[in-house]
Amino acid sequence: MRLKVDLIVTSGTAAALAAKNATTSIPIVFGVVSDPVGVGLVTSLARPGGNVTGFSIVNTELNKKRLAALRELVPAIERVGILENPTNPYFRAAHLELFYEHRVEIMRAALKHALPTASSRSFVEAGGLIAYTGSFSEQADRFAAFIDRILRGARPADIPVEQPTKFDLLINLKTAKALGITVPKELLLRADEVIQ
Repeated sequence: MRLKVDLIVTSGTAAALAAKNATTSIPIVFGVVSDPVGVGLVTSLARPGGNVTGFSIVNTELNKKRLAALRELVPAIERVGILENPTNPYFRAAHLELFYEHRVEIMRAALKHALPTASSRSFVEAGGLIAYTGSFSEQADRFAAFIDRILRGARPADIPVEQPTKFDLLINLKTAKALGITVPKELLLRADEVIQ
């Protein structure tokens, strides 16, 4: 028995590229892709072309905000490193994306060596210190809207790729305590989510 696939939904650059390489006819909706034009998923954000559209993240701007929040937590910080995955297609295009499959091990190692971290939601949930990231609820809503439009007959080629307009600040107080960091009250009040 053959299954009929009406739509493919992906998360991350590698998955989106794999789906695009597998089909040119089945509509694809992607999420968590940092540079869909740069990696060749779409022709442009406004007019994606082909069978692919979705929700992009703006990693360059997010990294600036993450660094600013990290400086608020650790004002004396002098050196910052970026952990990258050289096998990730986005890394080859823009040198920014992390390798998510090892986030728990990465966060354990950072904590073991008393290194404060600033990253995305999944890393803070895995034990990282702070995250500044596109709103999870906004992304879920946008995913649903893309899927609805396509299943009602819209072509992905005609649906602009969207970027986040809402952002969340997350702080892991357990990690802050383990690192001996006191979270300033002003930063705590700005947090959208606090992990105890």
